[in-house]
Amino acid sequence: MPDTGSASAIVDLRSDLLSPPSPAVSEAMQAALTAAPEFELRGGDDESALEQRTASLLGKEDALFFPTCTMANLCAAILAARPGGLLLVPEGCHVLTSEGGGASSLAGLEPVVLPSAMLDPMMWAKAMAPEDTTRAVPALVWLENTHNRQGGLPLPADRTRAIAEMARDRGVRSHLDGARLFNAAVALGLRPDEIAAGFDTVSISLNKGLGAPVGAMLAGSREPIAEAVAVRQRLGGGMRPTGTLCAPALAALDDWPAIARDHALASLLWRESGGGPEIAEPATNIVMIRLAAEGAAEVLRRRLADEGVLALCLEPQVLRLVTHRGLTEAGIRRAAALIRSILHSVRETETRQ
Repeated sequence: MPDTGSASAIVDLRSDLLSPPSPAVSEAMQAALTAAPEFELRGGDDESALEQRTASLLGKEDALFFPTCTMANLCAAILAARPGGLLLVPEGCHVLTSEGGGASSLAGLEPVVLPSAMLDPMMWAKAMAPEDTTRAVPALVWLENTHNRQGGLPLPADRTRAIAEMARDRGVRSHLDGARLFNAAVALGLRPDEIAAGFDTVSISLNKGLGAPVGAMLAGSREPIAEAVAVRQRLGGGMRPTGTLCAPALAALDDWPAIARDHALASLLWRESGGGPEIAEPATNIVMIRLAAEGAAEVLRRRLADEGVLALCLEPQVLRLVTHRGLTEAGIRRAAALIRSILHSVRETETRQ
């Protein structure tokens, strides 16, 4: 049942990939269903328009449609692959936690996790220029903006661009996992191309927050994107016809500033939950609840689910709540009241112990 604001409605905070389509997205899909289907890969008007719009938004020469952002990311890893090459990536990034080890198993890259080095230029410089010449050399620098497991943290564009340019100066490719890039743009008050600046390749999700039915894009200069067409086919992602996917995705992409409402809902959820020490103030559309006791997040998740509020445990002590277009202020307030009540009872129990 959708979130209608009533006491019995489900309030689904598991992910913004659950964003329902806007009326414009639904209308675009309906119109595409009646159009003549295309046959050639990259051959349809809707797909071409989506590619051009994405490339323009991100400040790149070209872009390519993918079924998922995970596949777009994997393609970027394959494009940068070299035998024995290193993947330099901050801890907790999606490529490490949720992509099945594709960068290593299919692209042959060895992950080197940089702890607490999200934007430390000295650590990045050291990682890109290992002193021991007998060791494997870096092949790909990877950043994620916003950073999911850091509570939707938007990374400052000047710092990310500096890291990407540092990589280019050393002959190392760079990729930005921008599944929630538009959230970063809204939070930082920047254009999407300013967030993507400096990177060789950039991926974006079309359904997280935007409300497209499915899909993702990989953007970059013309040569690697032309190569990506063959890689996509090799991975099984060369779909046709695509009009019924690309037309609504284009309508969703044109409405990206509407993501600002998701941020406002996340702030409302944080404020109404009491803003205690367990709940970090959100910077975008993700609210993180970090609890001290082992397994406490799962207990909280189950208690919320019993009342019709759905959330996701990222770790035994971490609960993630993500706001999106399908939620109402009334539903957010109901979820927040439950969280506030449950956390209050948890604190009282801990005090008595």
